[in-house]
Amino acid sequence: AYWERFNRDMPTVLQVQKALHVYGYRIERTGEMDEQTRNVLRAFQHHFLPYRVTREITVETAAVLFALIDKYYPNDLDALLAMSEEVEE
Repeated sequence: AYWERFNRDMPTVLQVQKALHVYGYRIERTGEMDEQTRNVLRAFQHHFLPYRVTREITVETAAVLFALIDKYYPNDLDALLAMSEEVEE
């Protein structure tokens, strides 16, 4: 479901940063695709998508991340998905 959703509408950098934070990664929520975000994405991808480490927000990365949030932190999911994109402009 997340794969299809994010193929249509990718989450913002801020949404991904907040999702990574909810999942337990230490990351500042800046709303920017900065070096710390790339480093945390690399760690996440290395663990969950070791065949596809890009340091970028991909549909696959977002789908896996949000599926994990859905499974382990379902109370945080709606707020993450409902976030606006105003910081990312």
